[in-house]
Amino acid sequence: MRRYLVLQDGSVYRGYAFGANNDAVGEVVFTTANVGYPESLTDPSYRGQILVFTSPLIGNYGTSPDQWESDSIQVSGAVIFDLTMPSHYTSIMSLNEWFRKEGIPGIYRIDTRALTVKLREVGVMMGAIADDVNKAVKLLRDAPRYDDVDFTRLVSPSTPIKYGDDDKLYWDY
Repeated sequence: MRRYLVLQDGSVYRGYAFGANNDAVGEVVFTTANVGYPESLTDPSYRGQILVFTSPLIGNYGTSPDQWESDSIQVSGAVIFDLTMPSHYTSIMSLNEWFRKEGIPGIYRIDTRALTVKLREVGVMMGAIADDVNKAVKLLRDAPRYDDVDFTRLVSPSTPIKYGDDDKLYWDY
């Protein structure tokens, strides 16, 4: 199934759908990390963002909870070059299955390196992932800007939790 990434400057990237059959809006950012995609996807600092991976091998070792930074995927959506099947012995599900389970849309067969160059030159911008270009444009027009939402409050713990027997307090996510 076709899926589109539309940026606020009007750029349209055509790819294929993976993950949930949902739409997403968020600030489009990139990571050049070559390993650790489950850690990046579950990192609370990416909440509300559409994460572009420049590494071409995403999905190759699946996912397992010991690789997660939090209990769920934090990104609004993901953009990858190729969706590969997992081949690691600790994998409990594929990237596609994980995204479906968590209700997160993804798009693949995008030239993520060219997109990254654009983001480096122009700066991060809002984007939308949808199965129709006009729908993505409308989502972008109607969505709040990224800096209008207090994502820090959304990912920060509301109360401290004590671990161990010492008197130090740690925040529970």
